[in-house]
Amino acid sequence: MSFTSLSRSAVRADLVPLVVESRRLARLLRRPFTRPMGEEQRAKARLARRITELSVLLAYLRGKLHVSSRTATCPKDATFDAMVYARTIAEAVAVVYTRAPASEAAALPGSP
Repeated sequence: MSFTSLSRSAVRADLVPLVVESRRLARLLRRPFTRPMGEEQRAKARLARRITELSVLLAYLRGKLHVSSRTATCPKDATFDAMVYARTIAEAVAVVYTRAPASEAAALPGSP
């Protein structure tokens, strides 16, 4: 996959509110629980996963690695290759942020 038409500013713009919400949930979850907090804990875990995916994409675009060691989701018996992991995540996430070429955009319904 080519990352030349990827909108880095859109990735960063999506990352900021996720980080803000993650910090809000972290503050909430640090306090003593006065009610069941399972939903907030699951939301925090989902946010952390999405933040990691976007961070992997941005790091990969710079030629860096955001995750350099085995993650909890990687099977213990599997060999871990950080570059393969980064490329796989980056390609999956980048689909949302890739701009369509002008010729394709003109062919879309509702285009001028």
